[in-house]
Amino acid sequence: MLVSASIEGHRLQARIDPGSESSTVSARIADQVDGRGAPHGAGSMLRRGRPMTIAMSGGTFPVEALAVAPSRPEAGGDFRIGRDILEGHVFDLDFRSRQIRMVLPYEYARATRRLIAVDLTPGPDGSWTFPASVGGKPVAATLRLSDPRGATIGLPSSANGGAPLVLAVGTTTLSISDVVRAAPADARAPVVLGLGAFDGRRVMLDLPHRLFWIDPRGSRAGGETGRSHRIRNGA
Repeated sequence: MLVSASIEGHRLQARIDPGSESSTVSARIADQVDGRGAPHGAGSMLRRGRPMTIAMSGGTFPVEALAVAPSRPEAGGDFRIGRDILEGHVFDLDFRSRQIRMVLPYEYARATRRLIAVDLTPGPDGSWTFPASVGGKPVAATLRLSDPRGATIGLPSSANGGAPLVLAVGTTTLSISDVVRAAPADARAPVVLGLGAFDGRRVMLDLPHRLFWIDPRGSRAGGETGRSHRIRNGA
């Protein structure tokens, strides 16, 4: 997921990467933000005399330091947003309009009003397990937002017979056509959901409260405020 952001006013393209434990910045941006002329090598830390301001999707927040990445091999490599930042903020992901915005604290109650809350159990690799069911039978499903596919399943072939996977989550259902039948990457659960599972839907990633919110209507609800930024699937 690629979004527009800035660090201390320096505009850049950022990659949201739940699989990365820590956020990193490229040496090029670190040199620009620091402004003292001394180059920043891979593995060093970007620090200033005060917290740095990160801006994205209509909100700002401070960071004390950012690790300098070894290289910039791909789009969004100037700033990689890892779990250290994701776990401190709530993000509204609208896959119908391909937009993302940060939900500010005063907006939280209204933004979640018509959504369904799903409890998440964090894993060590940036994935989250949640309860679900297929064909009325309970399964443990895993949310892996670093995977662009819809779903990888290790269920018996009779579970969906090659048709779209219908996964019941809370009081709503997800019909997922992009299904790969193989041993899922997460051994804890027979169903692993990627970004493609939410095509056409609006969801909220609420890691501060260990929740994932799903809009049962399958489209963006009206009435929220704040500015959005386009999402691009950079995988």
